[in-house]
Amino acid sequence: MQEKHDLLTIPTANIMIDTRYTLGRVKEAAAALSLTGTIRKVEYLSDLYGDGIPDRNAMQILSDLEHLGVDFVSEASAVLFLKLSPTRAEFFVGDDPTAAPFGQAVLDAFPSAALDMREASNCYALERWPACVFHLMRVLEFGLGVLAERFGVSVERSTWHQVVEAIAGKIRKIDPQTGASWKKQQKDFSDAATQFMFFKDAWRNHIMHVRDVYDEGRATSIWQHTNEFMKKLAAIGLCEKPNE
Repeated sequence: MQEKHDLLTIPTANIMIDTRYTLGRVKEAAAALSLTGTIRKVEYLSDLYGDGIPDRNAMQILSDLEHLGVDFVSEASAVLFLKLSPTRAEFFVGDDPTAAPFGQAVLDAFPSAALDMREASNCYALERWPACVFHLMRVLEFGLGVLAERFGVSVERSTWHQVVEAIAGKIRKIDPQTGASWKKQQKDFSDAATQFMFFKDAWRNHIMHVRDVYDEGRATSIWQHTNEFMKKLAAIGLCEKPNE
């Protein structure tokens, strides 16, 4: 009888503090899931309770919160949730413009590739293997464009093969007049051009022309190769020219 009596009494200030805290947390969770019906219910109850002690007993408030919980679960049940593997959850970066799946140095050197770097990472996390490889090839294409610009080679209306061949021809012309480090430059850029040709023959042509199927193992290998290669391009000084 004592418990029933207590529930029928006007709630204390501490009870209302806890109640408003609960409403705030529910509203945050509902906002994260875009549960507009639940958000409206929270706002209605917040207005009903006001800032002081409401003209409702503890039993009524408990009932309000129970109904709110039912509304939250009911509305959330219509939301599709995707479970990420613990080994790949770190790759999901969403639309975060500051995300650097290949490292900050690569993001700084090739900012135009930021979207495809994020999408490649998201697709890897979501196990969308062909989509992941597709975006990785686009990331590489930004790198190829910067290498081509470095040697004055146009990429407009040209295939990767044509671009790489033209770059290779320019690289062979690097000589002592280029500077004291000409041999190192020639080797670094020649290695990069050779690697681009490998990417073209091994993966790029296939993903663009639906010639192959990509599973987790192959996508992981391509991710690792692309990641290491883009870091190498940044390390040898390749980067986009700042917009004037």
